[in-house]
Amino acid sequence: MLSKEEWEEFEKNLSYPYGWAELFCDGYKVTFNVEREGTLRFAIVWYIDRKFKGKWLLEDCEIRRKFARPSVRNRWKKNMWKGLPKRMLKRMKIDPDEKVTVHLWHWNSAKSLRRHLVKNCDKIEWVKP
Repeated sequence: MLSKEEWEEFEKNLSYPYGWAELFCDGYKVTFNVEREGTLRFAIVWYIDRKFKGKWLLEDCEIRRKFARPSVRNRWKKNMWKGLPKRMLKRMKIDPDEKVTVHLWHWNSAKSLRRHLVKNCDKIEWVKP
């Protein structure tokens, strides 16, 4: 595991636009980059051995559990079922309270990324540039 000072340096490197940091996490060389997500928004994205494969987010695999950001959302948007009677919802098999977990490849903050890595990875080492 990293020391407190190394975690602070990790968060500092990911606190400005186009910053980056590399870690060895459970045998994977993971690169974290701060990249543009939208017009006025930056996010931290991750690459394994300088690559990213979309199947990591779609399939239930070790890489998705360790590095992807889970996001719990409603399965059905409110405007889809708001005006329908309960009988129609039952016939269409729509549960308004049903949730689904989506895995994303970007993180909004370095602190939440750090908490997730500490919780899900056994061995974390810093890769010095």
